[in-house]
Amino acid sequence: MSNQTNSNLDNIQAIIMDVDGVLTDGTIYLGNGNTELRAFHARDGMAINIARRCGIKIGFLSSRKSAVVQRRGEELQIDYIFQGVNNKLSKLLEISVSENIPLTNICFIGDDIIDMPALKQVGFSATVCDAPDEVKSCTSFTSSYPGGKEAVRDIIRCILTHQNKWKRTIDSMIRDWETEA
Repeated sequence: MSNQTNSNLDNIQAIIMDVDGVLTDGTIYLGNGNTELRAFHARDGMAINIARRCGIKIGFLSSRKSAVVQRRGEELQIDYIFQGVNNKLSKLLEISVSENIPLTNICFIGDDIIDMPALKQVGFSATVCDAPDEVKSCTSFTSSYPGGKEAVRDIIRCILTHQNKWKRTIDSMIRDWETEA
């Protein structure tokens, strides 16, 4: 990562991410009727919880619409779930204005061509290792993990470690659980 990228990590206040190919491996199983299946990694969910505990806003921003994505977002109690959005940059600008968070303080995680305009405008852009080369070429950080296989955790850990919050927050969570026992 460049020094520019490192300085951008200091002030990340929101992490907005695509879903298919980022939180999942990109495979969508369609069955009879409205049956739709996707696999989400539990450790990505834990990292999202850690980021939320650090006060970082979390959002899903998908071009597809899916009850499964809605359900996962609700389970994780994320701040924003936007589906059926083809212009992701426009939606990021709306979030930036409504939350009073400059684009420079937003991390966007995407994995495909539709994500590139948004990836080019945020303070910290990230992708998964199995993203197309065109996407990798316009991001600040490429996880060493593929989509749906802890890439989100890797990216969140990168941000929070840089902000000296990752270990401190985990230690605090463990103390809380031990106290509850």
